[in-house]
Amino acid sequence: MKSKKVTSNNFLELLAKHTPLLIITHENPDGDAIGAIFGLKTFLNYHSLSSTVLLSESLPSAYNNLINKEDYEYLTNPDEFSKYKGIVVLDSANTSRTILKDLATTETSSVIFNIDHHVSNDLFGDFNWVEPKWSSTCEGLVRLLKGEQALPKESARLFLMGILTDTGYLAFAAAGLDTLEIVTYLYKNGVSISEIHRSVKENMNKRQMKLWGYAIYNCQYEDEYGIIWSSIPNQIYSTLNVKDGDSEGLVEFFRRYRDCRLALLIREVEPSILRVSLRSKGEVDVNSLASIWGGGGHPRAAGFTISGELNLVLKEILDIIKGKIGICNH
Repeated sequence: MKSKKVTSNNFLELLAKHTPLLIITHENPDGDAIGAIFGLKTFLNYHSLSSTVLLSESLPSAYNNLINKEDYEYLTNPDEFSKYKGIVVLDSANTSRTILKDLATTETSSVIFNIDHHVSNDLFGDFNWVEPKWSSTCEGLVRLLKGEQALPKESARLFLMGILTDTGYLAFAAAGLDTLEIVTYLYKNGVSISEIHRSVKENMNKRQMKLWGYAIYNCQYEDEYGIIWSSIPNQIYSTLNVKDGDSEGLVEFFRRYRDCRLALLIREVEPSILRVSLRSKGEVDVNSLASIWGGGGHPRAAGFTISGELNLVLKEILDIIKGKIGICNH
């Protein structure tokens, strides 16, 4: 059933048939990805099913208070993939931003489980649970798991964190009545929205503050087009001793600009390796824009990775975007 979208009432049973499981997500994981991989692992641990979370880079510091460092490993030897009967890929529209990108997955006997909510998902799994109507991958996992077995409180806390961070704490349009029902279900498991907010949103260190200060101070406006943008050169990361994950939430901050149609943040995470995040308030479909450069996401939140010299690439991106969205009508 390769590349076939499926629905199932026996999600946990399918996973149990393919243990030990490897759980992965996309590079530069956000709150939804982090909540999904660790919420699922906690659930599997609770039900005595063997799994390993594998990361290609360190987690953003905002989540240090929520995640046990003993619960994950870093990628060291791709050959070790062969020992896993199943690989669960979470919150990833395709494999290009995961650690599977360098592997010949067609040659492995591992079964690929693809669980995601991105409209741009290309159904790369052997089993695919992909629903753009979900506010987040964490919401989808709760829907798949809550009827199967008891949901441990720690899983509920991590899934709720993913939902909250991916919906702007329920402020975004994606958080409809169905999402609120899932949040209520998780809340009844004894988790606290205010606790999650304090742990994630009120936990910035001095280095992060300086990184945000740099990007905000250097932001630029293209008011004719309703674009606000900023860039972070690679040397800033080393100067301030920060990681790319410390910029999480920054592009959403730029979207708050009153006249914003599109917010753009470009980060040189390694020399000539650029990560671009795009956000809009709804008028501009940034998913279609990101697809120009092989990226994707949602109509209001998308991104892509590209190589090149920062200033040259930035000018090229802005020129193409301006041509696509046109000038403001006001």
